[in-house]
Amino acid sequence: MEYLSKKRLKPAERLGAHLAFLLNTQNSGSPVVKLSPWALERQLIETLVSNRALLFGLVGVNELGLSPPPPTARYRRDRVDTQFQDAERGAELWLGAVLDRVLHLTKSDPVQNGHRLLSNLARRGVGWPTVELSRSTEATSSDENELDRSVRGVFDRLGRQMETDQGRPQLSAKARKDQGPLWFRVQAAATEVPDGLSLWGAIRCAPSELTALENDAELELIHLLIRAVHSANKHWERLKDLNLSPVDWISMEDWEEEQAQPLARLTINQAGEACKFRNEAIALAAAAGREAPTMEDFEEAWSRKPILKTIDFEFFKETPVGRALITNWSRDQIATLPDPDMLDAEAELPAPSSTEDAVSVLEILEQKSLLSAVDVRIFRAVLAQEELASLHAHDAEVQSAFPDFSDMVEHSENLAERIAEIVLRLNE
Repeated sequence: MEYLSKKRLKPAERLGAHLAFLLNTQNSGSPVVKLSPWALERQLIETLVSNRALLFGLVGVNELGLSPPPPTARYRRDRVDTQFQDAERGAELWLGAVLDRVLHLTKSDPVQNGHRLLSNLARRGVGWPTVELSRSTEATSSDENELDRSVRGVFDRLGRQMETDQGRPQLSAKARKDQGPLWFRVQAAATEVPDGLSLWGAIRCAPSELTALENDAELELIHLLIRAVHSANKHWERLKDLNLSPVDWISMEDWEEEQAQPLARLTINQAGEACKFRNEAIALAAAAGREAPTMEDFEEAWSRKPILKTIDFEFFKETPVGRALITNWSRDQIATLPDPDMLDAEAELPAPSSTEDAVSVLEILEQKSLLSAVDVRIFRAVLAQEELASLHAHDAEVQSAFPDFSDMVEHSENLAERIAEIVLRLNE
């Protein structure tokens, strides 16, 4: 539409506007829009895969560690092409983690964007009576005998969705206590709506035949989905901006934070704080004329903009998130400034040309806190040609640092290069 061509939309907002278009696309001039979630998913995947701006700017194939298709390749939905397998996988991961993720209520709002989308789509049900979404503390009857089959189908799908989209317990409990459960009402019948209904869950539960929208009603849907997709994508976007693979580092559940290891993953708020911390370290390095932040820069940045105020920097740098941010701040190894008192003035670290030399290097780096105890154990195991799986299975600290064994393997593959870089810098 004309107003969209004049408005600069972010990638997530563009995808939201496109989704609104697909949800209002008529078949062969019919006034009815046929809604098939499966077909809609394939259309979205095609859009994400064939548009390189969305593939890199929204999905983030590079951050996911996937291979993008060649610039000259052309995607065809009806043909299997190995050049697009990674891109399709990335698009599917994004759809699952963003459009189909559980959405949370806020303290001030008893409904969220998944509820708003469901309401918008249900009001368009062909031949449907008036639909209402509202909370009530009073018991609600559920007489479905007189309902149309399409309405009963929506009730059934919402019932199944209740098993997965419960939302954040504390806020759901507060909303239920203050205003009651959220009900989807059609005539005298009603069924409960999950508090955490995802955007895709709303589409999955909506009527299969919708009345096409025009003018202001169409703009309302476009605006709703621009805001909703932008909001749902914030967590993914922040992790991508940190050069972290969103599917590996995303933590959906804020309430698990107290039980889980601190900063083993990042909630949406923590990811926002992590961006501020990383940017502060980069700014400190730039102010000192350095191209890369040093460990001292990261420590000073932590004192100014900590991700968690309940832990100190020494603890933070040994957490999974700490190691990832410090060593991968811009896809490069950090520059570590040596402590002048750390070594004798004339002494140099030996080049690790043998196992014995390498072990002595490890001992020095560990003593001077340039390498964590976990990293030392992993590299010792590599030098001794021991099975890393055995170390992971029997070492509690290693398990705590790397809950997923594959992460430990990937970390070990880069460890030798990191140690060599530290040694090189110390010997300069």
